[in-house]
Amino acid sequence: MDKRDEEILELKQKLIDLMKENNEMKELILFLDDERNYARQFMRDVNSKQSLNWNSLKQKLAYLEQKQFELIRENYSLKQVSDVAVYSSL
Repeated sequence: MDKRDEEILELKQKLIDLMKENNEMKELILFLDDERNYARQFMRDVNSKQSLNWNSLKQKLAYLEQKQFELIRENYSLKQVSDVAVYSSL
C-alpha cells in the first residue's frame, strides 16, 4: 500500500468516526428535546392543578365568609331578641 492509500483509509476511518459521533449527538439532542418537552408539559400540568386548587380555595373562602356574615347577622338578631326579652321582663 502506498502513502495515498493509507491516507484514504485514515480519512475513511475519521469519516466513520465523525458519522458515529454525529449520530450520538443526534440521539442526545433528541433525548434532551424529549426531556425538555416532558418538563414543559409537567409544568403546565402543575400550573393547571395549582390554578384549579387556587380557584377551589377561593370558592371555599367566599362560601365561608358568606356563612360567617350570616352567623354574625343571626347572632345580632338573637342578641336583639334577648335584649328585648330581658328588658320586657323587668
